Amino acid sequence: MHGREISLDEAAVAVRRGAKLVKYCRNAKPHFVFVQLSADASALTWVGKREKEKSIPFVAVERVLSGQHTELFRKRRGEHDVLNSFSIVYEDANGASSRTLDLVCDNENQRNLWVFALEHLVHRARRHAQADGFDEITKATSASTASTSTQEERGLSGVKSSTALTVALAASKFKKRASLRERHGGLSHDFGAA
Repeated sequence: MHGREISLDEAAVAVRRGAKLVKYCRNAKPHFVFVQLSADASALTWVGKREKEKSIPFVAVERVLSGQHTELFRKRRGEHDVLNSFSIVYEDANGASSRTLDLVCDNENQRNLWVFALEHLVHRARRHAQADGFDEITKATSASTASTSTQEERGLSGVKSSTALTVALAASKFKKRASLRERHGGLSHDFGAA
């Protein structure tokens, strides 16, 4: 980032308050949308052209890019200042492919505030998702250990505990990811909470 230092409080206020930003679309000209943090701080929301609220849960965000590095920006190169632009690369609702939300701010300082805030929120969402995953691992390990003990008592130790743990972990990750997507991240903490 260029320019002055940005405080987390300043960035939090900016995304909570929201801003009218230029949104690039695949099938339409760039247009203004009002973008802001969701009430539960788990997603970025905006109202689309047809008055339909849309959102991207922070757990689905792969990365936040400063500048104009996406295909959509390349197609319309030169329409807006590169220094005022940023993109959010995220998984679509099915988790099958990457999409982008390409936005342009009024100036570079505003862009830096938004990028800083979004990077923090994405990092926080990942930490919470990993913590939730750790809880599932602990449960799976306990269940696997109990299952192995019961099998050994019955003389049925054909399934290794490591195999049971691997299966339990995969299942819990799948369930957790789907649940988090459905709830748009499920984070109910304030913006700055760890």
